[in-house]
Amino acid sequence: MKFLSGLLALFLFEVLPLYAADLSDLTYTTTDGEVTITDCDEAATGELIIPDTIEGNPVTRIGNSAFLFCSSLTDITIPDGVTITGFFAFAYCTSLTSITIPDSVISIGDFAFEACNILTNITIPVSVISIGHFAFNECISLTSITIGDGLTSIESGAFYRCISLTSIILPDTVTSIGAGAFGHCNSITSITIPDSVTNMGGAAFTGCSALTRIEVAAGNVNYTEVNGVLFNTEMTLLHTYPAAKTGANYVIPDSVTSIGADAFQGCTNLTGITIPDSVTNIGGAAFRDCTSLMDITIPDSVSTIGNYAFSRCTSLTNITIPDGVTSIGNDTFAFCSSLTSIAIPDSVTSIGDQAFRDCTSLMDITIPDSVTNIGNSAFSRCASLTNIIIPDGVTSIGHDTFAFCSSLTSIAIPDSLTSIGDQAFRDCTSLMDITIPDSVTSIGRKAFRECPAVVEIRPATQNQLAAQLAAVTAERDARFTEDQIRALSAEYTIGLNEAGNVQMKFKLFESADLSTFAPLTLNADSVSVVNGTICLEFTPEDRAAFFRFSVE
Repeated sequence: MKFLSGLLALFLFEVLPLYAADLSDLTYTTTDGEVTITDCDEAATGELIIPDTIEGNPVTRIGNSAFLFCSSLTDITIPDGVTITGFFAFAYCTSLTSITIPDSVISIGDFAFEACNILTNITIPVSVISIGHFAFNECISLTSITIGDGLTSIESGAFYRCISLTSIILPDTVTSIGAGAFGHCNSITSITIPDSVTNMGGAAFTGCSALTRIEVAAGNVNYTEVNGVLFNTEMTLLHTYPAAKTGANYVIPDSVTSIGADAFQGCTNLTGITIPDSVTNIGGAAFRDCTSLMDITIPDSVSTIGNYAFSRCTSLTNITIPDGVTSIGNDTFAFCSSLTSIAIPDSVTSIGDQAFRDCTSLMDITIPDSVTNIGNSAFSRCASLTNIIIPDGVTSIGHDTFAFCSSLTSIAIPDSLTSIGDQAFRDCTSLMDITIPDSVTSIGRKAFRECPAVVEIRPATQNQLAAQLAAVTAERDARFTEDQIRALSAEYTIGLNEAGNVQMKFKLFESADLSTFAPLTLNADSVSVVNGTICLEFTPEDRAAFFRFSVE
């Protein structure tokens, strides 16, 4: 009998949690007789029932980040009397399978349950009127949500990346749905917008890759749908085209003047879209990730094209930007890997950051004289681009602007240019000649790294520029050891001579095998100046020769 009782005790010991969460795990403050839970020991495990009173005072609030990263809690009960759950209140409670929200709660804070990634269902009581920004972001196991009839506002990203959520019923009390509220809910196939909704943010359903149709309640006076496509009531704004809607071609109605942000994002079934002359605005990311889109004509009526508008349209081969467009935004055509040509009109004055990044098939592009600004990484990794002319008026080349353009053989730089950014021409391995005008006063780090370019300075009178060329040369020759670089550094002086003129003296070193460098001997007749360029003449040997100098 003693053995059996001992065995039973051992069994009970084994099934009980090693460390159960309780009041001792909580930190709290009391203000005006009301308690706010401010923190919980991250080592707390298992089930936690938050008491409704502490030291005789009611618990009314769960503070910001109170249970953040409590990754061993499995079940939490919030007591009646709590009205607000703060920012990140239960975020990253990665073992949480159940949480009870009482009828007293009126607001769920921003990021409150972010990344509670095994939480499968949740009930929002009728008392809750607002669900905060990204409140349930990346609750990837959430399959079911019950929302009470008191909810009025669903903020941006509230259910973003709830990838297991298959359906959601919105009550007639909801008036506002924020941008990206249901973004990338990849399992939702349909959704109904209640008649109470008066405002819906752009990209509310972006990336919902299984969404086949959007329905609008008959009494809604602000939105309508035609064949499952969402518009405003006047049908001047095309809000959302469902990503999984069948059909290869779509004709946008003539009433539409604006294509909304993310309107067609991820519509991989579409191969052709007809845009009417009524359209004046194409919103940001409007056609992003339309990977099958091959045919689209932008009418002359369009004056604005948003950032990322055609990003990752990997089947698009050519496109004409209409006159009237003044700016090509950031990432507008980035990763359009089949794009071979694009026509930019004289109306364009600015090309944004990464505008044509990774357009790996782009062979020819003409930048009009109207352009005065070319953004960072604008043509980075355009591996088929062979030559480019930068127009007069451009004053700076940003960082990585032409980096990894491995087929680029020539580039014309105007006298208006004053600066070249970091890594601007990095790994342009086919670039054999580039002339830097004397207007340039600044060259960034690694600007010509891994380039076999011949850099000409006309004339090299800027001390700052000369000093920066040293860094460029050193970075370009990173394949050498530090000792080798020191060994091949030029000996030179730069300053004013007796006549008051700028004088530069240097020694040039050569190598046949990139391993041992020796000074190159030149006679006076071998040095000349042609069109402002210093020329060195010597008898070629029956071998390849490599030359190095640096300005220190």
